[in-house]
Amino acid sequence: MANRIINDSIDKFIGLKFPLTNSPFGYFNPSIITRNQIKSNIKNLIMTRRGERVMRPELGSNIYDLVFEKINTQTIRDHIDTYIKDEIHKWMQYIRVLETNVEIPKENTVLITIKYMIDEQIYEELTFSIIGEESIGQGE
Repeated sequence: MANRIINDSIDKFIGLKFPLTNSPFGYFNPSIITRNQIKSNIKNLIMTRRGERVMRPELGSNIYDLVFEKINTQTIRDHIDTYIKDEIHKWMQYIRVLETNVEIPKENTVLITIKYMIDEQIYEELTFSIIGEESIGQGE
């Protein structure tokens, strides 16, 4: 399994990059590097609302619900940290979350950084924002 996960010399498309955009390959920009696709998969998992995915209503998180809550900042951080770790553990067992950092720079905005290991061999970091109903990716 480890060799399959970390093989970055794949010569075929393995997924879609987010956000979805046109590319020279067609309507969607494909991913050919496994590590980049894992980043897209993590971001997609966290940003999918639980119940949103057809035939997989248990997939996703409740992070968007927290963005608008009127609870203290530390409680929001703790809940988001738990959601991220639980969902990645449930759906992506080859990922071990080392650390999450949740910042709330302004109301209705959350900046999330996830540091993780892929198959206990490769260290990666992903940072992205959730702004109300939208998100902005960084560090990809």
